[in-house]
Amino acid sequence: MHLLMGHVRAPADNQLDGGLSNTGMYGSKIRRAVQLMEKALEEPLDCEAIAGQVGLSRRQLERQFKHQTGLSPLKYYITLRLAKAHSLLQQTRLSVAQVAACSGFGSLEHFSRTYRARFGCPPSEDRSQVFTAPVMRQPLSKAHRPAEAD
Repeated sequence: MHLLMGHVRAPADNQLDGGLSNTGMYGSKIRRAVQLMEKALEEPLDCEAIAGQVGLSRRQLERQFKHQTGLSPLKYYITLRLAKAHSLLQQTRLSVAQVAACSGFGSLEHFSRTYRARFGCPPSEDRSQVFTAPVMRQPLSKAHRPAEAD
């Protein structure tokens, strides 16, 4: 078995940065926006609040977020929340309603519909841990990650 590594991270670097290592003019603000999203999964912030906290207008945040990640802030946030929900369903015995609440979905119906659209099955079926259960991939594919700064 072989393990190919492009580079080894420095000990002080985070293990994963979600592909947001771009150091462009807005890179740090977008990284901060992602950190805010990650810290507020149970009670999601609206785009205006995130933009205000990182020092951008809502429109600038949306435009730069799309440029850096390939996704709108809303789609990125939903992807983070669904990743958390998927993990909770696979690793805990919380009810589907509790998982929905812990993932920031106020409506069980909205959660189930969104989960099914992403994974192809309702959350209750995913819990079964069968061989055919969907596997959560990295929240962002390489196509959605910003290019590395030169």
